[in-house]
Amino acid sequence: MSSSFSSNATIGDTALELVRELHDNPDIIPPYNEALIKKCAEQITDLYDTNMKALLEIRGGTASEEEKTMTMVRARQAAIERIKQCCCAYIQEMRPKSIDQVTERLIVRLHDTDERWSFTRIADHVGIPKESVRDAYHRQKNPKVHKKDGRKRKTSGRVDRMIARKSRENPKLTAPEIREELKLDDITVRTVQNRLIEVGLFGRRPAEKPFISPKNVKEHQN
Repeated sequence: MSSSFSSNATIGDTALELVRELHDNPDIIPPYNEALIKKCAEQITDLYDTNMKALLEIRGGTASEEEKTMTMVRARQAAIERIKQCCCAYIQEMRPKSIDQVTERLIVRLHDTDERWSFTRIADHVGIPKESVRDAYHRQKNPKVHKKDGRKRKTSGRVDRMIARKSRENPKLTAPEIREELKLDDITVRTVQNRLIEVGLFGRRPAEKPFISPKNVKEHQN
């Protein structure tokens, strides 16, 4: 039984070594070791079956035999947990958090070469899902043009509504007067004007009216 437990620890150590290898060589993406993962899964199943068999055979035994059996059961269960943790850590490390520009350009080169690597083959080579490979390829071939975000807006939606409401309540108020009444010392007069223009409240000068003499006014009234 001790040899079996030693074998289980060795498999766990091997999976742990793979995780360490990924940490020591972050720029290298090794192929996914599916054979080792399957071997670890089979060993976990064997350990679980052995524990179940031991627990079923424990009935009718002496106290010392029961204690010895439970010690081995706990040891095998600890080996199961260790193998599971190593395998989960390995799989998590093999899964890239994001595809960097270098990997995306590599995907394009592999797919556009004379051999025309398929997305499935590239996914197996770089260790990422096929859908991610396809998205990265199209992202590199058809890059999107993003507009600059520009400077952060100085006023919130609430302040914008306050400016518009104040102007509608009294259309004769000027932008400096609105700024002063609302105590908007952190923004400029031009910002107040821009917020009024955005909601269609444009400033207007009164039209110049021609001078009408009293004689013409009297004639017009008649």
